[in-house]
Amino acid sequence: MPREVAFISQPFVPLAPAESDFDRWEAMRALLPLDEQNVPIAIRPHPSEDPSRLRRLVDAVGFSTVQWDETLTATLRRPAVIVCKSSTVALEAMTRHRPVVLAAFSGRGDPTGLSHEGAALVAASAGELTTAVQACLRDRNVLEALSAARERLLTQYLDGMDGRASLRLADHVQGHLPRKTR
Repeated sequence: MPREVAFISQPFVPLAPAESDFDRWEAMRALLPLDEQNVPIAIRPHPSEDPSRLRRLVDAVGFSTVQWDETLTATLRRPAVIVCKSSTVALEAMTRHRPVVLAAFSGRGDPTGLSHEGAALVAASAGELTTAVQACLRDRNVLEALSAARERLLTQYLDGMDGRASLRLADHVQGHLPRKTR
């Protein structure tokens, strides 16, 4: 069972920066009860965001301690429930057998479709986020249901991947790059 929570920050687009900050603050604030129960909280900034701005938001939440991950790989290695908005990181976390909770505070639901398949939990509010993460930390039945759905989803999405599409893309990009002179 997961023993910690990792929040993968992502600016909430297409909202204005102040709205985006509020949504991220609200999502992190939903994790505060877990921090108060001594559940470790890790934060991974999105590569496109200003880390100092995110640090101010984290400080405003009032966590007792937070671990900052420099890389997504470090975050996904954690035995953690992964909390994110709508990123490919959710799918990557699933390939590493991590439970995923989507913070879908926009009112538009789950833009990834992962929760429709049962492979992720979706939270439309801070209260729902707290409850969903707690379920992933404590309820083996929830984890088993997510795991079974995750296996079905990953087979559907990834089965048969042989790398040829990536190779075609790399060859195409290489064809447009200037040749090195020796």
